[in-house]
This record gives sequence, structure tokens and C-alpha cells, in this order.
Amino acid sequence: MSYVPPNQNEIPPLQPHDTGLTELDNVGDQTFVPQMADAPPESDNPLILLNILINKFHTFRDDVTARLSYLEGHAQSNTFTRGHFHGLQTDLQTILTQLHGVPCQQTGTNRLPPPPPLVPVAPLVPGSCTPQAPVPSVRVKLAKPDKFDGKKDKSTPFKVAITQYLRATYPGISDDDKIAFIILYLDGKASEWIEPQIEHDILRQAVPWLHNINLFWAKFEKRFGEIDRATKALKKLKTLKQKSSVQDYVTEFQSLAAYVNYDDLALRDMFYEGLKDEIKMAMLSQLFGVKDNATTGQMVVDRALLIDQHLEQFSGRSIFETKSTSSSKDRAPASTNNTREKLSTGDAVYMIGTDGRAVKGKIESIGRNNRGQVVPNVKWAGQNSTVQVPFPALKKDD
Repeated sequence: MSYVPPNQNEIPPLQPHDTGLTELDNVGDQTFVPQMADAPPESDNPLILLNILINKFHTFRDDVTARLSYLEGHAQSNTFTRGHFHGLQTDLQTILTQLHGVPCQQTGTNRLPPPPPLVPVAPLVPGSCTPQAPVPSVRVKLAKPDKFDGKKDKSTPFKVAITQYLRATYPGISDDDKIAFIILYLDGKASEWIEPQIEHDILRQAVPWLHNINLFWAKFEKRFGEIDRATKALKKLKTLKQKSSVQDYVTEFQSLAAYVNYDDLALRDMFYEGLKDEIKMAMLSQLFGVKDNATTGQMVVDRALLIDQHLEQFSGRSIFETKSTSSSKDRAPASTNNTREKLSTGDAVYMIGTDGRAVKGKIESIGRNNRGQVVPNVKWAGQNSTVQVPFPALKKDD
């Protein structure tokens, strides 16, 4: 074998950029430091990201809490404002109700000419209106009604008293407020009856009659109303008698008659039968047709009240005894004893009326009235019909 030297042209010379060295003139002034990899950015660190998110959440939560507090404050303010406006609305409604009762002063072409002034007055400014006298705004103060304990005989007086109190003291309030006020005055059995209904209305389902005053009173009457009220009233009417003044008798009679389903003529006859004999005598002496179909019950009441006023002028003395005594002076002296004259059918009789005049007539027959009392049927002079007159009111006309 022979040695073959390498070809110098085939191996390229070593270049400076291949060695990592360039110019070596200033090599002594530089220090070679190993190059380090760059640290990852903070945004890639999970813990840092978690802390950032937590801080943002806390900030968001605080903002939401502040907004909720703000909204709650506005809600409370709106609730107060709404209640205030409701109160103003009630007051305005009350004022409008009172203003409707104030007569309006006429103006313009419909205005009546004013009367001539008594004293000189300053001329009115055009367009001005003379102020009217202020209307008193003071309401009538009524005593608070007594509480209702469930007794049926007190149900109607309780209803009347508390309704009148609400009308005078709290006009224009809602049905809910009326019922709430009435419930405050229920006691005993009545309170035990209403409490379960209130609990059901609040906790379970609304009870309609606890929000409507008419339905409430209907339920109240069904529970506590007197079932036999009409029967009791009729029984009292049949035995009712005038014991003092006609006014007291009328008041008691009408309070009972309100529960009886009788017509006017029947009540008229019952009222007349309960009057004192001296009132009846006065009506008969005035030829007042109590039993006529054209005579109403109110006409009998008015005549009885008028006669009672005349009787009061005699200080309790019977007007018939007084008039009889004064008018009998021209007659023969009466017997000193107190024996009543015996009257029979066909006797001529007379009676002294409230005007002091004698009314003459004749006894046509003797029978009984509606109460079974024996009374004569008298036909007065100038009359075609007979009337029943009590014996004490008649005197024999000799």
C-alpha cells in the first residue's frame, strides 16, 4: 500500500462564526456568562391567578351587598311614602265628603243679586269670591261600644252601636279596617268563634267574609242572631200597655213592631188597644175614625201624641173628669156616691171632649172589643157608623 496524502482543497477552513468567536480584539474586556432561560410570566402562576380571582370576588360581593342595602333602603322609603299617600288620600276623601255638604255660592250669570248692604263695605276685587263661614270640622264624639260576649239577645244592640260608632268616628275606612275594629270588641264565646277563622285566613287560605263587611254581618247574624226574635216581639206587642207618656209607649211599640211582619192596619189596631182609656176617650170625643181604612198607623200615633200634650197641661188630672165637672154645673146635682150610672142599649149619652164641648149620641148595642172587654157601641149625632166607647167616658143624657 502506498500512502496518499489528503486533499487540502476538500476540507474547508474553519470559519469564525462556526466557533462562536468573532473578532477577538476586545476579548479581554468581556466576560462570558452562561445564558439562562426566561422565568415564566406571573399570569401563568395558578396561585396568583386564584388570589386575583378571590380578590375580585370579594370586591364584587361587597358591591352587590352595597347595592342590596341601597335597594332595601329605597323599598322601605317607598313603603313609608305609599302609606303616607294612602293616609293623605283618606284625609282628602273625608274633606271632599264634607265639601259636598257645603252649599256652593253661585257665580256668573246664575248668581243672584246680593241684598243691599246694611253698612258701607269695600268694593270687591274682580274675580274674588266672598268667603263663606267656615264649616266646623269637629266630629261628634260617641262613647265606645261595649264588648260583645256572644249572648244572642245583645247581638243586635252591639251591631247597631258599633256601626254607628264607626260611621261617626272613622268615616270612609275600608271593610278590612272595619272588621278588624269589630273583632277587637268581641269577647268570650264571640272571640272563641272568630279566632280560628282569623288563623285560617292568615296562615292557610283567605276567608272572603273577613274582608267584606256585609258578608261579615251575615255570618255574625247566622251565628249569634236571635232565631225567635219575631215571636218574642209579637208576644210583647200583644200585652204592651201605655204606662207613662205616649212618647215612651210609641218608642217601645215601634222597636218591637220592627221585628213583626204585620201590615200597617194590624199594627194600628194593636197600638190603639194599648193606649190609656183617657187617650182613647179623647180620640172618640173628637170623632177621630180610628178604625177607618183611610186612617194609617202614623195618623193614630200623631193624634195620641197631640192629646197627650194637652193632657200634660192639667198636671196629671184627667181631662174628662175636669171638663165633666165644669160642664155639669148647669145640670142637676149629681149623687154624692161614686156609683157609676147604669147604661143600657138605647140610652142617650154624651161625652166631653178635649175642647170642652159635649158630643151627644145613642147606645146602639153593647158588645166586646178585641180584648174581650164589654163596651157600648155608640152612634154619635151626625154620624152614620158606630164606635166603641169605654163606659167611664159616657154620661147618660137625661
